[in-house]
Amino acid sequence: MANPFTSTSGSASIGSSEYFLASGSTTATYQTTACKLSGFIDLSNMLAGDQYRIQPYEKVNGGSATPASPAAYPTGTQNGLFKIPPHWVSEGWEIGVKLIAGSARTVSWSLKKDVGDRNLLTWLGSTPAALSTNGYVQSMLKRFLTDDAGGTPNALSSGRVDASVGAMAAGVITATAIAADAIAGAKVAADAVTKIANGMLASALGTSRTVLGVLRRLDWLLVGKAAGLHGTTATFYQYDGTTVGFEAAQDPNAGTRNTASTINGDS
Repeated sequence: MANPFTSTSGSASIGSSEYFLASGSTTATYQTTACKLSGFIDLSNMLAGDQYRIQPYEKVNGGSATPASPAAYPTGTQNGLFKIPPHWVSEGWEIGVKLIAGSARTVSWSLKKDVGDRNLLTWLGSTPAALSTNGYVQSMLKRFLTDDAGGTPNALSSGRVDASVGAMAAGVITATAIAADAIAGAKVAADAVTKIANGMLASALGTSRTVLGVLRRLDWLLVGKAAGLHGTTATFYQYDGTTVGFEAAQDPNAGTRNTASTINGDS
């Protein structure tokens, strides 16, 4: 990634004529790059008796350049770098350095201009691809694949991303997302079939019977033991021949049968 700021560096012997660092000359060319300006000045060549004035300048509302803050007066031998604290500039700025006392010394500097550059050139550190004919930025999404150096992502398919799903959040698949014939018999778990069957057998028929209960009574009626078929109560037994499955009240003279009663809680 490229530096998020640009630098202006230089070195010159600076005497009693004010020297402007951004211009690199004793003649000021006031800068109009809008930025947060900071920097460092190397005054390590100063000796006892030397004194410099360091003065930032800025224009306001198109006027003349004026001192933007109080000047600094480093004096005598200097250890380390003189730091220009960050400050916003835009309309016509400069940094002036002038010898006040002593002898001219070689001064080096580096000005840092943070222009808030967040474009692809700053991000990638190289010139990005030119805009396509429809005005879109041509770029590649790195880290789209596990190995970002191994290739590019699959091409879109009908405008959709061609990818394999490794995991999904709960509740994201809806009924409308599943095709009518998408789930084949081989894809249904055995216990799911059992649960479906049990659910159907437990379904209610009328108000007091289930499918399972009706099928049991029908089976007992067909193959089980029965008693009282010509009487007022017909009794139908379960397979053991002794446990009553259900009873039905009937009128043998009229040939009618009333609703059967439930035995042993079997609905």
